Amino acid sequence: MKNRYFITYGLLIAGLLSLWGCSSGSFTAPSGSTMTVNPSSISESISADTTHNFTVTVSDADGKPLNGAEVFITGAFAAPRTVARYQFYRDVGAVTSVNSGFSGKTDEFGNYYFSIVVPATVGGAANVFTDTIDVRSGAAFISISITLS
Repeated sequence: MKNRYFITYGLLIAGLLSLWGCSSGSFTAPSGSTMTVNPSSISESISADTTHNFTVTVSDADGKPLNGAEVFITGAFAAPRTVARYQFYRDVGAVTSVNSGFSGKTDEFGNYYFSIVVPATVGGAANVFTDTIDVRSGAAFISISITLS
């Protein structure tokens, strides 16, 4: 009888621990959190395809970095727009392309890194435009201004 209790409790604890381990570990920034981005804007004239790397930093209300905070990134002129002015990449160095409206998670330092590639021409004409990239996590929000001439 005693062994049956040990087995029952052991199975119950193992089941609870396995459910705990299945957590995705993602969350959005809680109220009072702040977000910064570097660079905060791009204003330039380009004559060749150009890659820009960004670092988004998410911190709690006390300024401590948030590890695992989910960030959501959009840009109105980015792919999959019919006439896309730039392409998002999930990482620095433009390795893995993604369409606008993608998400990522901050690292242990509260940072998330992504890139955009801006072609010099679109449809045979100079790629001249103004847009904003919006980055959100919970109530924290920031915009990156892009002006290409």
